[in-house]
Amino acid sequence: MLATLKELIQINPLYSEEIKLFLNRSNLDDPGRLADFAAGLTSADGQELQKVLESFDVRRRIDLVLVLLKKELEVTRLHTKITKKIEEKISSQQREFFLREQLKAIKKELGLEKDAKTSEIEKFEERLKGLKLNDDAQRTVTEEIEKLKLLDTASPEYHVTRSYLDWLDHSPVGKVQQGLLQPRQGPAHPRP
Repeated sequence: MLATLKELIQINPLYSEEIKLFLNRSNLDDPGRLADFAAGLTSADGQELQKVLESFDVRRRIDLVLVLLKKELEVTRLHTKITKKIEEKISSQQREFFLREQLKAIKKELGLEKDAKTSEIEKFEERLKGLKLNDDAQRTVTEEIEKLKLLDTASPEYHVTRSYLDWLDHSPVGKVQQGLLQPRQGPAHPRP
């Protein structure tokens, strides 16, 4: 039982404080008391702990506690292994994210790359600039582009504004005024 306790302390140092407190108040000469203490360290359910307390035979009590300690040791090992894997994965993802952000910043600083939002806004400005719009329509387009510059790309309003500008670009309004499309005339055949 002591070997298992030592192994548990090595994996999870939190147990060492509790053992130090126990040793300051008692000694290892009382195996029944040690078994009760060790059972208290485990995450066993109430029924399993009750079996330990109901066992008056010290040898049987120690055997029951040893089974509980072994379970606790396995659970602690598994928990440590999973935690380590998660930390490694998060660390790897954080490192990759940091490096990507650094690369973006360097490219932007060197003028090699614009962020996607800036490129998209410039494309809209270029495409919509060619449309011949009345003053109200031109003012609306300008306001929408300015709004797009201020919004975060993750914002739903950004996507609505972007879709609106895309619709304006593809709508026949400005293209009719440019002569790219012919305005729709009345029916092909006059009505009798």
